[in-house]
Amino acid sequence: MPPSSAPVTAAGAQAAAITPVAVLDPPSKKASSAHDYKGFVAGVFSGVAKLTVGHPFDTVKVRMQTTDATRFRGPLQCAMQTISQEGFRGLYKGATPPLLGWMFMDSILMGSLNHIKARLQIQYAARKSDRLYSGPIDCLTKIYRHHGVRGVFHGLSATLIFRSFFFCWWSSYDIFSRWMRDHTSMSTPAINFWAGGLSAQVFWLTSYPSDLVKQRIMTDPLGKGLGDGERRFYRWTDAVKTVYKESGLKGYWRGFLPCFLRAFPANAMALLVWEGVMRTL
Repeated sequence: MPPSSAPVTAAGAQAAAITPVAVLDPPSKKASSAHDYKGFVAGVFSGVAKLTVGHPFDTVKVRMQTTDATRFRGPLQCAMQTISQEGFRGLYKGATPPLLGWMFMDSILMGSLNHIKARLQIQYAARKSDRLYSGPIDCLTKIYRHHGVRGVFHGLSATLIFRSFFFCWWSSYDIFSRWMRDHTSMSTPAINFWAGGLSAQVFWLTSYPSDLVKQRIMTDPLGKGLGDGERRFYRWTDAVKTVYKESGLKGYWRGFLPCFLRAFPANAMALLVWEGVMRTL
């Protein structure tokens, strides 16, 4: 036996065998916790960026979607009339529900938040005292009082149909991102920006008719003691048929221009901020 060697006892062998295992940390739990935290924070900043850039376009879109051609000649006239009669804040009506929704995203929760947002966006009175709903909480309370949980989630099936097109969004985002990484010398933030904007436009090109039908259903009067009028659409197909009867196929694309103009900057900025915060944390 070489002089540097020492006899190995059974206890020593056991200690040597278990020591490396005993000092190892569980990295998977720490990594998962850090990833969840980063994703949450990035989502908050991303949601705020998207809301700030995109909500005025969304308000114009919803107002165009839920009125006939006699109310607004086009998106620019809709925006200018809103500003002149309700101030610039009028373009941000209903901003609170989507802000909460993007900050704390949940598929079912978003159905009710979109419902509240849409009803607030079609209130044209400049003064709160002249509106049916003074804000999101008042809207939610009144709907629940007269129509219960079903009233709050009114239009959920239409929302789920619309959200099924998210597949087009994220799949095209992945395709654009991969192509730009392989065929361009753009930086990662630039790729995130362009892929995010282009994929959002692909999404709206495929999903817009279903979004218009969703908005018509969500802004349809609920009736009864709410005092908002008589209900017109009891099924998703009722809204589809009514839109076609009113304006033909072009009726499904009313308000598309502000939506398309909003899609690129709002979603490109949202994804750019999300990816940037994730890399920073």
